[in-house]
Amino acid sequence: MKDAAAEGPLAFLAGGGSLGEMILALDWSTSPLGDPEGWPAPLKSVVSLMLNSKFPMFVAWGDELGFLYNDAYAPILGAKHPAALGQRFEEIWAEIWPDLGPLVDRALDGEASWLDDLPLTMKRHGYDEDTWFTFSYSPIRDEQGHVRGLFCACTETTEKVRAVRTIKSERERLENLFAQAPGFMAMVSGPSHTFELVNEAYQRLIGDRTLVGLPVREALPELEGQGFFELLDNVYRTGEPFVGRQQPLLVRRTPDGPIEQAYLDFIYQPVRDSEGAVTGIFAEGYDVTEQSLSEERMATHARVLETLNQTGAALASELDLDKIVQRVTDAGVALTGAQFGAFFYNTVDQNGEALVLYSLTGADRAQFDQFGHPRATEVFKPTFDGTAIVRSDDITKDPRYGKNDPHFGMPRGHLPVRSYLAVPVQSRTEGVIGGLFFGHEKPGRFLDSHVELIRGIAAQAAIAFDNARLYREAQVEIEQRKKAEQRQSLLINELNHRVKNTLAIVQGLAQQSFKGKLPVEAAREAFDARLGALAAAHNLLTRKNWETALLSEIISDSVSATTGALSSRVTLEGSEVVLPPQTAVSLTMAVHELCTNAIKHGALSNDTGTIAVRWEVTPGVSGPRLYLEWKEAGGPPVAAPTRRGFGSRMIERGLAAELHGSVTLEFAPDGLRCTIDAPLPMAA
Repeated sequence: MKDAAAEGPLAFLAGGGSLGEMILALDWSTSPLGDPEGWPAPLKSVVSLMLNSKFPMFVAWGDELGFLYNDAYAPILGAKHPAALGQRFEEIWAEIWPDLGPLVDRALDGEASWLDDLPLTMKRHGYDEDTWFTFSYSPIRDEQGHVRGLFCACTETTEKVRAVRTIKSERERLENLFAQAPGFMAMVSGPSHTFELVNEAYQRLIGDRTLVGLPVREALPELEGQGFFELLDNVYRTGEPFVGRQQPLLVRRTPDGPIEQAYLDFIYQPVRDSEGAVTGIFAEGYDVTEQSLSEERMATHARVLETLNQTGAALASELDLDKIVQRVTDAGVALTGAQFGAFFYNTVDQNGEALVLYSLTGADRAQFDQFGHPRATEVFKPTFDGTAIVRSDDITKDPRYGKNDPHFGMPRGHLPVRSYLAVPVQSRTEGVIGGLFFGHEKPGRFLDSHVELIRGIAAQAAIAFDNARLYREAQVEIEQRKKAEQRQSLLINELNHRVKNTLAIVQGLAQQSFKGKLPVEAAREAFDARLGALAAAHNLLTRKNWETALLSEIISDSVSATTGALSSRVTLEGSEVVLPPQTAVSLTMAVHELCTNAIKHGALSNDTGTIAVRWEVTPGVSGPRLYLEWKEAGGPPVAAPTRRGFGSRMIERGLAAELHGSVTLEFAPDGLRCTIDAPLPMAA
């Protein structure tokens, strides 16, 4: 702008930017407004304010409503700029005049209006375009107080409205995110920022208090320390506007009411006089408290959903009970804002009273250990009975509190609990598993919404408990099945081994019994007797599950089976010795052969002979040793055989090999002696 224009009748255009220059350069002969030098003072003042504002504004003046606007408004006009400058308002916006006309009429009748997110179908780029605007129309009066035009501060909210519509499906409460709060305007003057003008929206913002004529520090003392006075001082001193977005504000909404938290979108625009000096500040903006709080609630809700999703996914896949209860307790503290939370199993001590603490969040376990486990008092009873959820704004004022000794309330040094929330965890199959407990040192911290959240978490936990229990039972069943299969396999292998061994023994007995020159009948009788001895050994071992057999039982059963009534002439003496199955079979066969020989040729072949069997276990260099002696007496004189038969060979060779020791047969004249000296066989 030319320096010459900074003075005189066009001084109001100073600082007016590109539009100020265009107003200065435009040929106004065809405009209903006429030459700017002749414009009335009220129009010049408003135009100056408008041109110096960074906020989109326009003025319509005179009978034909000549149109003036600032640089911030020019982009709104699109292709209509710059031709719109000085033209008739109705002609410029003919396509939306049906929407604007009634509002213009109201302004010309002296009534201000405010529109929030008004939909307008504009043709500013040669085509129809859906747009939304938030704006206010205020009447402009001449020196005589007559309404001569209107003033508009506006902002295009098209992008905002589209953004709101985009998220509408997710958050219906945010449908009118920016449509909840009307705009406010105020004019202050001088370095003390004395109120000259406030609109109704501003009055509503500060509780309908008397402001006009009062400095801002006196009118709104609660703003002290919040930075607003300093912002006004800076704008007045520097002439630079300030734009605030969601600026927090503590203000009284009613003259005698409490201080409340609010959030504002606003601009402080310096107002200049004809000399360009800052004389005051124009404030315009919107109360976006609900928007800010809605966004905060949405963020909180998103955090809650994220926590619930993470917890649900973790519980659905977790089979470790330790991790389940800790995850649930952590989630409960996060969802409720509790200072501490705990899970107690519904398990009691031998007195039927103490509950078992299992998980803890927000506190050191040592803070509980010093008091011992809590008892199932009246406060805890509804939780562990599964009859109710207990929520208390102050548990110390609950009628059930403090009824039980020895503390009659919380013990000294206990975590401070005022707000209290307890929810039972109930399984479909096992009843009340335990309880989730949450606390806070301040009263009134838990809401109904928290109750519902923890109820849901408890239900998820109960399902997780059931899943973990079913998993454990399945694992036990699988383990038992594996062990049964292993036992079956072992039994089959053992049976196969024993059958093979038995068949080998039978085969050997048959070969030896029918070998040589014995008559067939005698051989058959010998074979039958040996099979009987083998069967007796097997019977003994079967009674012992084929694990071990006592030496005394082996000898006693074999003697009885072979000698019948003659067994009374056989005496046994020795300690209890446990032998493995294979050794028991070999020793049984050996005793059978000795008994058979005694009946045919030895001590049991007459009426007076006896047999003494004695054994003992003695220490040896490499371990305990078994010493056994078979001694016959009173029978016919004994002569050594000219050749060894099957029985002698089996005893001296087979039994010795089985025992890894020595076995000797001594054919003494007064009776046969058989001695065994071998390492003590170890029973499995």
